[in-house]
Amino acid sequence: MSVKDHGWTTPATIHAQLRRLWESGQLLSAHISGEALFPLTLNVRQPGAASLGEQFDEVRRWIRQLEEGSKAGKGYGYLITWRDINHRQLGRNRLPEKVVLAEEADALRLISRSSEMRRFQQLAAANVACFSTIICLAGAPDYGAAGAGASVGTYPGDPAMVCRPSAAPVIYAAARYRRRR
Repeated sequence: MSVKDHGWTTPATIHAQLRRLWESGQLLSAHISGEALFPLTLNVRQPGAASLGEQFDEVRRWIRQLEEGSKAGKGYGYLITWRDINHRQLGRNRLPEKVVLAEEADALRLISRSSEMRRFQQLAAANVACFSTIICLAGAPDYGAAGAGASVGTYPGDPAMVCRPSAAPVIYAAARYRRRR
């Protein structure tokens, strides 16, 4: 059962936020650099006090939909943090305040990218194994002709997309090494 679009956070909007993190390369970059993205907390857009009174059944459907898409409903995914409100007409109620993705695996499973992450891990490990002598360049400030903000990948999910100063310049350094030989 779908809830009318009121601008409230839905499982679909949560998936869209996670897909944007994947497509921008942030999930891959954080994985390589060791940056801690998880637990990842996302804010929930929720109904205002007037909507609670006027559209109470719709709000209940919205809450049910969020719960069905959560870890409690699916066995994987996000956890919902709640806040208690005291509405002057409806009394005490509980509303979703935030959603939390505790682990990277939950986020990847929600957006169906677990197999792509495994492949990325294999490619990254192969790069490190092949070019272990260049690992010392990972902290070097010189990124060559491409510049410090270089991104040499061609599509989202390409390990070379992670070649940013905050992530894995070792992959860029490995590519420079191959060209010199």
